[in-house]
Amino acid sequence: MLVLPAACARQVASPPYIDTNVGSGDVSFITHSYDVIRFDLDESQLALTRSKSSEVKELAAYLIETAGEYRGMIQPAAERAGISPPNELNADLEQRLERIRSLSGVAFDRAYVADQIVSHEDAFKHATSMIGETVDKDLNRLLRQSIVQLQISLDRLRALQPRLG
Repeated sequence: MLVLPAACARQVASPPYIDTNVGSGDVSFITHSYDVIRFDLDESQLALTRSKSSEVKELAAYLIETAGEYRGMIQPAAERAGISPPNELNADLEQRLERIRSLSGVAFDRAYVADQIVSHEDAFKHATSMIGETVDKDLNRLLRQSIVQLQISLDRLRALQPRLG
């Protein structure tokens, strides 16, 4: 019987789709991303039905599309990393969503765009603070992509806001 030294023994690695090096930055990024995605989807869906402005509706459709695309990219990365996203919005976002449900017309449009600016600015600040904090390579790549997309969305939101009066 041949006995190999421990240093020569083949190490059994985890399957390549499971990252065993997930850190707290990865969890924070996923959790925050899911909150923003869900908030964007829920609030923008309201905008499609409650807004009287074609520009606001167009922007809402854009935000729904980008949030859906981003969710489609981040969900598999979260699954591979073994991170379970939250099932419900955090309390602050839920309160903001409830508040905007009571509005209509121009008041809704102004509040919606202002709310989206705040949530995108918060997401941008959070994402930039996470650079160097994420361990998972896929999540790190998505983090950097999210910063670019958040800036594009912020630019569109800020351009629309003054036109709403």
